[in-house]
Amino acid sequence: MEHSTIAIIIILLAMVSFALERIPLVATALLASLAMVLFGVMPVEEAYSGFGTNVVMMVAGMMIIGNALFETGVAAKFGDAILHTRFAKSEKSFMVMLMVVESTVLLFINNSAIVALMIPIIAAVASRSNGKITLKNVLMPVAFVAVIRGGITMSGSTPQVIGQTALTQIGLPQMGYFKLAWVGIPRTVMCIIYFATIGYALEKKVFKFDDKIDQKLLTPSTAGGGGFSKAKMWISSLVMAGSVIGFVSGTFSLGFWSLLGVTVLIATKCVTPKQAFGSVDWNTIGILGAAQGFATGLNVSGGGKVIAETMINTFGGVKAASPLLITTLFIIITAVLTNILSDTALAAIMCPIAANVAVSLGVSPYAMVIGVILATGGDFTPIATAGLTQSLVGGYRFMDYVKVLVPLWVLLVITTVIFSPIAYPF
Repeated sequence: MEHSTIAIIIILLAMVSFALERIPLVATALLASLAMVLFGVMPVEEAYSGFGTNVVMMVAGMMIIGNALFETGVAAKFGDAILHTRFAKSEKSFMVMLMVVESTVLLFINNSAIVALMIPIIAAVASRSNGKITLKNVLMPVAFVAVIRGGITMSGSTPQVIGQTALTQIGLPQMGYFKLAWVGIPRTVMCIIYFATIGYALEKKVFKFDDKIDQKLLTPSTAGGGGFSKAKMWISSLVMAGSVIGFVSGTFSLGFWSLLGVTVLIATKCVTPKQAFGSVDWNTIGILGAAQGFATGLNVSGGGKVIAETMINTFGGVKAASPLLITTLFIIITAVLTNILSDTALAAIMCPIAANVAVSLGVSPYAMVIGVILATGGDFTPIATAGLTQSLVGGYRFMDYVKVLVPLWVLLVITTVIFSPIAYPF
């Protein structure tokens, strides 16, 4: 059997396993990568080479730097400031303020960390508002926008760094830190407008359950900044700012700046080595590293090229196939699948295929790959994206998400289809 066929079969089996989740996602990713080796698709060195890449270093480093803001009290002090703002008097203005803050001031923090910060803030304000502000009406919009605004920068979530790998594997340079912003910003702005208007009205109609606030939600980041070292607060804040400046500067690699920031935090005792390693989501790192392995197998075996050629021939061959139509198809397929598949796992499967299709068509792959990256965010179920899953503490049922988020999901797909080819011409 041809290596390309074996690689495609392994990817299809991995996709089924990702969807069923009978075993952990990281186990599926590792098995898929190792299967490529066992069946002779690629050498064993390639199976784990992804764990030492710039991408993995950047993601792990930013997890530690982001968590340092919690460990040193920066997040607590920021949360306390929000609690006492005048915007916390009205439910809609409070909701909009939080969405704007997480999309600007907190833009460089991972989406899961943002939601973890916002939950106790919203719960605290709701508990002392005498019913004027409710957790159920504020939390879902804030969590959803936290996921979407992650698509503005390279450090906002994991799918973009997987897409980065897919592009470098076909010989393209790394994307700039704000490369995704041309589409990510319009998507984020549209979400904020939606929740301030149509979405908020839908919430009022759909959320008929009582607003119950678990007292455990009131403690993590609403205790104020007391007891924290001001020096460590300043250092952790400057490390975050310095890392972002390094990312934007384009000097050295993203991984270099992340690890430099982590080194400073540990050297100054802002975090201990144990805290640093404990703040890394090793499940995400495992999927990310292994996914680069089986993506390499798909490429070196020619499997990606076979899929690309099959897809192009379905639309009439290289001369007749429309890059815009295929990009649209990629975005829609990804946007549908992201409701049942992990965004990280889905990006690992779809990005290399999109890159290969673009190469076969002889067009720039950025519109297709970035379209796929962004389409992995914006699901209308709480299943596949950690940031949205965290919002389940608001007491929502599965259909609550569907009823409120499906209209926005449609708008996001349309926005991505329109802006991707404009921002990244073929």
